[in-house]
Amino acid sequence: MQVSRDKWFLFGGILMILLGLVMLISPARFIEVFWILIGIAVILEGFITLFSVLPEIESPEVRKTLKIRGILAVAVGLVSVFLPLFVAGAAWAIMLYILGIEMLISAGLEFLVIRDMKAMDLPVREYVIEAVLLIALALVLFLFPFQIGTLFVRLVGVLIILGGGVGLYRWKTYGA
Repeated sequence: MQVSRDKWFLFGGILMILLGLVMLISPARFIEVFWILIGIAVILEGFITLFSVLPEIESPEVRKTLKIRGILAVAVGLVSVFLPLFVAGAAWAIMLYILGIEMLISAGLEFLVIRDMKAMDLPVREYVIEAVLLIALALVLFLFPFQIGTLFVRLVGVLIILGGGVGLYRWKTYGA
């Protein structure tokens, strides 16, 4: 059975809007579920490699490689399933703190460049603005790391909802 393109616009639009709403309503839960689903997919891929593909292969070298790959996929998938349950928030905060530190270092280096540019009578206004913005962003990351992650997921959710709206518009315009 072939599904027409206009039905895909309808189905895809509705699915994108629902996904976007989930991201808006519960971004933290969405992140956890997303990583758990990725982990389950990787575990399944590992089992398929170990139990479906591996028996079909006769070459010992290829079998050894596939066995390692399958076991590794299952192990990484298990970590991906269980790790978010234990450290997702902490890992996110650590990553944002590292990013904030990098921004502060970049701002400091920017001020060194500004000093050298001023000595050469070059314009520095844009570079000063960039350095100040880097410091401001770093401070926001240090003060609100968990809220930034939630905000990012919500912004992506809004974009997905808009994409779903475009799909519904195309369905209404071209297919209905």
